[in-house]
Amino acid sequence: WRAFWGDRSELRRFRDGTVCESVVWASAPGAKHNIVPTIARLALQRHLPKGTGVRAALSHFRCVLPALDWALHLDQDQDPDPNPGPQGL
Repeated sequence: WRAFWGDRSELRRFRDGTVCESVVWASAPGAKHNIVPTIARLALQRHLPKGTGVRAALSHFRCVLPALDWALHLDQDQDPDPNPGPQGL
């Protein structure tokens, strides 16, 4: 775990008393879609050879992920609409 995440990994104690290595990804409300590209960028930059084109690969994430923000705000007891689109069609 530490070899993969490096200094992003930290020892944390959880409410149940368990202590383990973890990585915490925080973001502002309304920007949670940025967590996935941040994780991907860190992992790719850390483990791929220099000059591999990490930025180009991540640009595809940035185009799609903001469109998924609606899913981050769903009530957890509510099932997402399988056909989200204009109403009345």
